[in-house]
Amino acid sequence: MEEKEYYEIFEFDNKIVKTIINLCYGVTPKTPLIIEEYAQLLSFAIKYEMEYIKSVIKASIVLTPQNICEYSNLAVKHGCIEFFDECFDYLIICLQYSYPIKNFDALNADIKDLLAERID
Repeated sequence: MEEKEYYEIFEFDNKIVKTIINLCYGVTPKTPLIIEEYAQLLSFAIKYEMEYIKSVIKASIVLTPQNICEYSNLAVKHGCIEFFDECFDYLIICLQYSYPIKNFDALNADIKDLLAERID
């Protein structure tokens, strides 16, 4: 019997790796993902330079005043700079139009400092 070769990707959990592989074959997740999983998927796609997968993931993320703080914090946590830039721009719009932003107090302190600089 032929021995199969396999690789382990330690920095991402099994569900994230499996979802990425499925996305490569055009199979979308059957169950809804949570915000943290979207951030991890995006981080994986950025790390391994999977441009198409990155675009698919970003297209499936809908930013709202109810989730923008969580997505912003996760973008920073996972080093998704490009996605953070989108979140930051959306935060600016929310603030300019006085949209009520959920969990603004939980927003990363560095992000709050950047917002203060940008809005002043």
